[in-house]
Amino acid sequence: MLIGIVGIKEVKQPLAIVLEDEPIPIRERRPDLPKALAATIDRCLIKNPRERFRNAKELKKALSVF
Repeated sequence: MLIGIVGIKEVKQPLAIVLEDEPIPIRERRPDLPKALAATIDRCLIKNPRERFRNAKELKKALSVF
């Protein structure tokens, strides 16, 4: 394998990135978003299901302020 020997950087497949890496906070990509909305979006994307919204009703309530 030439990776590492000749300085070729291994590239992750898109699916592996989604499944393995933590999501990039939305405000790093869209700093213009309101902080509260960004926090809601970020919470939807947390890897640990216990830290996300428990159900659609809870998410709807969080979004109702926008």
